[in-house]
Amino acid sequence: MQKALHLTEFHKQARSEFARKNMGTQWDKVGFSGNIDDVIFTDEKKFNLDGPVGYLDYRRDMHKAPLTFSYRNSGGGSLMKWVGFCSSGKLHFRLTDGYPRVPSCAAVLLPFLRGRRLPTHVLQQENAAVHVARSTNDWLQQNHIQTKNLFENEELTIFDYEESNETISVQQ
Repeated sequence: MQKALHLTEFHKQARSEFARKNMGTQWDKVGFSGNIDDVIFTDEKKFNLDGPVGYLDYRRDMHKAPLTFSYRNSGGGSLMKWVGFCSSGKLHFRLTDGYPRVPSCAAVLLPFLRGRRLPTHVLQQENAAVHVARSTNDWLQQNHIQTKNLFENEELTIFDYEESNETISVQQ
């Protein structure tokens, strides 16, 4: 059986609503430069390096008392993976220290846009807190990068899509 994402009733309703709203949408004329080929899709995924929060499950001997984990002893930190792509290529794979910051994205996004027609590309992003932060929006405006949330259903991301198809690859 092929792996698939678990869709709750909320997900199904959100997808149906998105489909209803966009049934007549001409995707080659989405409302910015007129071509969906100019959209840059990006996403990030954060990994905790000290195990799952609260050690939700572990194997134990049923004849012994259960262990209680109330503190994180190792303090392993976190790591963030940031990727993006559009019709004209992939952005370089980027690992950051776990905190999404503008310099991390800028180091990848600006070199990718150099040599291309900068005003014609639109950066697609969902309304995550880091994406709507004042510092992020200020930086995007200073560099004349348009943004648009094409897909209102934030539940399925680039990473989720790749994981559901078992085709996770390092994007370089």
